Amino acid sequence: MPINHLRSAVRRHLQSGGPAGDISVACNVNAEVRGRYYAPGFAAHDGQEDSLHLWVEGASWYDVELAVVKMKQATKRWSAEAAAQMKAKMAEEVALRALAERREEEEKKREKERRRRASGGARLLRQVKEKLARRRSDTNIGPPDPPGTSHFDWD
Repeated sequence: MPINHLRSAVRRHLQSGGPAGDISVACNVNAEVRGRYYAPGFAAHDGQEDSLHLWVEGASWYDVELAVVKMKQATKRWSAEAAAQMKAKMAEEVALRALAERREEEEKKREKERRRRASGGARLLRQVKEKLARRRSDTNIGPPDPPGTSHFDWD
């Protein structure tokens, strides 16, 4: 039974001997993984080890066929579970990325608001100084201040 094309999680399941071993015991067969993994698009050449496969031996032909059918059903189930886990993991990563981006945008907004408020305070201080300077010049209290100086020490 070829297993080279299966997902790595399914191959690990078969190679670990756990669930596959249970099927082997139930069907009275000996199943072992043989061969070497070849990436998609590559195949074994003459003199090289065969691609990854499950070797099933049993006392009767019926036992072997029953084990192979059960293994194929199990690999389909494991493949579906592995795909669901992969899909859930990808969805989680997308959600985490979106959350990080949202937090970054909120942080930028807070920083922008902080800067606006800080500059607003300086603007207000400048307006108060100008208003006091106008009020002082309107009442003609004392000599006028030289340009660029202030009667009040605000800085």
